[in-house]
This record gives sequence, C-alpha cells and structure tokens, in this order.
Amino acid sequence: MKKTLAILAFLALTGFEGCSTVPQSPQQAVYSAKSNYAVALAVAVAYKGLPRCAVGAPVVCSKPDVVLTLQKVDIASSALLDAAEATVRTEGAGANAQTAVKAAEQAVGAFQTIVSVLQTK
Repeated sequence: MKKTLAILAFLALTGFEGCSTVPQSPQQAVYSAKSNYAVALAVAVAYKGLPRCAVGAPVVCSKPDVVLTLQKVDIASSALLDAAEATVRTEGAGANAQTAVKAAEQAVGAFQTIVSVLQTK
C-alpha cells in the first residue's frame, strides 16, 4: 500500500506539469487534458481508499464531504473531456472545438487543484 501511495504521489508531483510541449492541435490538447485527468483521478481514488475520518481514525484519513466533492468534479471533468473529444473529432468544428477544449481543460485544472492539496499518505 505504501509503495502504491508513493507511486501516486510521484505521479501527482510530476504529472500536474502537463506536457513539456504546447499542443499543436485541439486533438492534442484533449489528449493532454485526458492525461492530466488520469493522474488527478489516481490521486482522488487513493484518497477515497483511505479510512474515513472519525473518532479514533488514523491521522491520514478521507473526509466524506471531500470525497463527495471529488466525485462531482470527476463526473463533470469526465463529461467535458468526452464532449471535447467528440467535438474535436467532428470535421469543421472550428471555434466549437476550441471552446470545448478550453472547458475541458478548465474542469481538469479544477480537479487537479483539488487533489493537489489532498494528503494520501
């Protein structure tokens, strides 16, 4: 379990920086956002797997209200990523593709911000 958490912490610290290059197309931007989402989701899942905070709980525990917030942001991020992916695959999407990508990137950024402050070990 400690090894898994260490790997997740490493991914969280290195993965939130995103790509080292700027995406050249909306498709690349969606792929990059999906990658960042996967890292954030791994941290959220690790947090949810911790014992629930309660009297007598270990120092590192998960708060039910935080887990609920994570689930809501996860659902929104996932939906926006799927919509952005579908939009950028549509021939002639133009400005709609840029709007969809931006919305997905912002949702993933919010998810990353939330999980970046979670204590998972």
